Amino acid sequence: MSESEATAATDESTVPTPEPIRSCATLRQGDVVTIKEINIISDRAKTCKTPYGVAIVSQTCDIVLENRPNISVAAIRFLTGGDAKKARDGAQSRYVEIPFYHADAFIDLEYIATIEKSKLTDFLATQGVDQKNANEVRRVGLAIGRRFSRFAFPDEVNPWLRPLSSEIRKKYDRVTSPLGRALQELVEVRIESADWTSRPLNLIVHVIMKAGSVPEFNLDDDDDEGSEVRPELVSFLNLGGEIEKTPAQVASYLYSIDFDQPDSFNSFELYNIWHGLAQALARLCKPSDRDAKDPKVREAVASVEAQLWSDDEFPLSRCRRSEILDIDDLSGRTPLADLGIWPKPDADPASEHPSHSEAHNGPQERGYLRFLLPGRLRRRIGQRHGTSE
Repeated sequence: MSESEATAATDESTVPTPEPIRSCATLRQGDVVTIKEINIISDRAKTCKTPYGVAIVSQTCDIVLENRPNISVAAIRFLTGGDAKKARDGAQSRYVEIPFYHADAFIDLEYIATIEKSKLTDFLATQGVDQKNANEVRRVGLAIGRRFSRFAFPDEVNPWLRPLSSEIRKKYDRVTSPLGRALQELVEVRIESADWTSRPLNLIVHVIMKAGSVPEFNLDDDDDEGSEVRPELVSFLNLGGEIEKTPAQVASYLYSIDFDQPDSFNSFELYNIWHGLAQALARLCKPSDRDAKDPKVREAVASVEAQLWSDDEFPLSRCRRSEILDIDDLSGRTPLADLGIWPKPDADPASEHPSHSEAHNGPQERGYLRFLLPGRLRRRIGQRHGTSE
């Protein structure tokens, strides 16, 4: 998108009135400064016009500390129509929405410059982010950071991951479809490899759902009738083997269940269906026929494994070993309160996720149950239905 296409006309009378900058100690990340142009270096120095000013993108701590002589700023753009919708949906990490400043205002991270703090007192500024709204402050900070912190998956691995991100991106908004409905429970997808420089790679696709979406059960309670899996479900999911269903087929099966019936699925069976959905999503990770013609792509990955988690159980240790799959259309949609980052208004933190306190072995152990599913749990299912090796 060109600079002219990214700038839309706006009624400047609706923009908050700026005030003189007396001290950098009063400024915050996201504040808008009345700087009308910044310098960009290409084959020669040139000026980038910023008629609506610039937003401070440096972290607030760097802004207020006296031993930091400079700050970073980015151009303000006003977007409308389809461009604004894509930016709000997170489809372009280039833009960060700041509706507190103006309903159509976005920080354009494609155009960034460095400004000496000592020069800021020559300009006016206004609040760009509602500092009384902790969710909004965090959202803007995360959105700015996302632009620069995304992991660069190896070129020959991207074709393996592209079908997965494409499927989620296409189906996420279709909330009337079973798969779209299931994806509303998805928080994020992370990809793990022991060593990104080795070949071929053994990838683990961590499918992380909202807390409470995935039923819990006690794996060690062999006498619990609720841990039985009916033969039709064993057959549908091919438990003990590799799933052959598509994500849409698994989601349709999940939402065809009538939970009011006395013989409805128990929590153990529901967990297996959700895990089957995670497996079906991971199964999408394979290159197209065209991409597979390149031997570097074809030989880049040896295996892809799926693991299902609840977002209140995913261990920090696994987070450090994995990289987020940046599914742009999804990343901006889930409210931070729903992710457990901030409590919902008037919510009792102790009762936000009752299963968390009622669990048998604590969140770290429950996460381990999910890690065991392909091995110990599948052998147990096979023994009950005569399919184990």
